[in-house]
Amino acid sequence: MSTLAGNDSWKENLPCFVLKRAATEAERLGIIHYDGNKWTPSRDTSCFSGRKLKSVQERAVQQLVHSRLGIPSNFNTKVVELMSDRIKRWKAPGVSTTSDCHRALSIARDVGKNLPARFVFGFWQSVFYGWLTDTRFRHQGQVEIRSCIFSCGEPDAKDDFYHYAVCSKVWAAFYRLGLHRSSSVVQTGFRWLLLFEGDANLSIRMAFLTSVMVAVHKLRSPHSHVHSSLREKYIRDTFKEQVCSCPLLKSTFNELWARDVFAL
Repeated sequence: MSTLAGNDSWKENLPCFVLKRAATEAERLGIIHYDGNKWTPSRDTSCFSGRKLKSVQERAVQQLVHSRLGIPSNFNTKVVELMSDRIKRWKAPGVSTTSDCHRALSIARDVGKNLPARFVFGFWQSVFYGWLTDTRFRHQGQVEIRSCIFSCGEPDAKDDFYHYAVCSKVWAAFYRLGLHRSSSVVQTGFRWLLLFEGDANLSIRMAFLTSVMVAVHKLRSPHSHVHSSLREKYIRDTFKEQVCSCPLLKSTFNELWARDVFAL
């Protein structure tokens, strides 16, 4: 976007409508301007933190978010209102949807800031009910909903997040990985899996949540050849791969296992 010709024809060369619309609005808001042979940002620091930004795109995204939603905050009413429609599905007795929104924002900010972006993405994808499952994509009965992708064999086990949150194969992987050490009381179910309950070792639990999501997505197609008897192990292998790529998570995981003389 920053290197295209300095006339309106450059917008027509952008590959999709979303980019064209974003570029037009960024130009209108004064986020970018034509300077010589390229488009450059009008400023190179974040309107949120004041830090230097790496690209025109990052600056444009931040300015667009700021103009529509205001300054990021756990108590930004516009953000909470937008989130509520998705998060209210996880509501528990005695806990307000607004409280859950504030907690999700806090976790994404405080836990996510120390982790690679894919884990925060996995967290939001899960909280917003965004897993790729047959139940989510059903359309007037035209899509046949397959059974649990992990082949747990439980009655009425469907390809659905609500099932995976209590699936015996998922929680078997959780225990075999030793992650029950991350909390004195493990409350099985979607609220615990989604980090709405329990405060211990949220980073390692976020990694597990993301790993289950990745395993579900991969076993749906590219790795569908994996035998049913190996699918619980597939969750564990996915988790270990994810954790080993992040020094902080690897250190946290090793601490959980240190007393058993085991480490990644």
